[in-house]
Amino acid sequence: MSFQGRLIIIVDFDYCGTEKRWLETLKQLSELEPRNSFCIQVRIKGQNKSDYAALATKAREIVNREVTTILNGDPQIASDLGYDGVHLPENHWRRLTELNENNPLVSVAAHSTDALRILNDFRVSMVLYSPIFAPTWKSGFGEPKGLEGLRKGVQDSDHQVYALGGVVEKETCMCIDVGAKGVAVLSGIVGTEDACESARSYLRHLYEH
Repeated sequence: MSFQGRLIIIVDFDYCGTEKRWLETLKQLSELEPRNSFCIQVRIKGQNKSDYAALATKAREIVNREVTTILNGDPQIASDLGYDGVHLPENHWRRLTELNENNPLVSVAAHSTDALRILNDFRVSMVLYSPIFAPTWKSGFGEPKGLEGLRKGVQDSDHQVYALGGVVEKETCMCIDVGAKGVAVLSGIVGTEDACESARSYLRHLYEH
């Protein structure tokens, strides 16, 4: 299985504020068309394993099965619940060796060219490279790399690279022009008044380029 879409939508439990809003956002975004143009990353942080599994179950049940859906965090839970893949943080190299055909899509975070080069030795479907621009929500992953940094990252990676961090609609084409497969977005979609319309705007910019 592979994902060839250009948009990864990260729907973070903490960012949404409440379970109700989080689940509603997941459900609404999973009804977007065309469904092969984007995927949804279900992101749950700071929960104990039981609560994490319970929330991951609810998310899997509510998201349209026609949409590629990746669970951030636990490969085994992702596999058990029928997610299409798993997303792992940078430096979780050991966990990459544990993955098998039950985790068909493997997404990994990278924040440096060194990390990108290390990932070339592993089976990885996509790399979320960040921060490209100044993030509007999360920080702590170094200075923004800019478009030239993204270009170099793409050149250093054997995998599909998605630009993450402060990417607004008008910058998506610039990311594609320097070699990125697409972009990954959290606050630019989930943090807006109409998440679905914001996602459509990103898709228009990505596919009408």
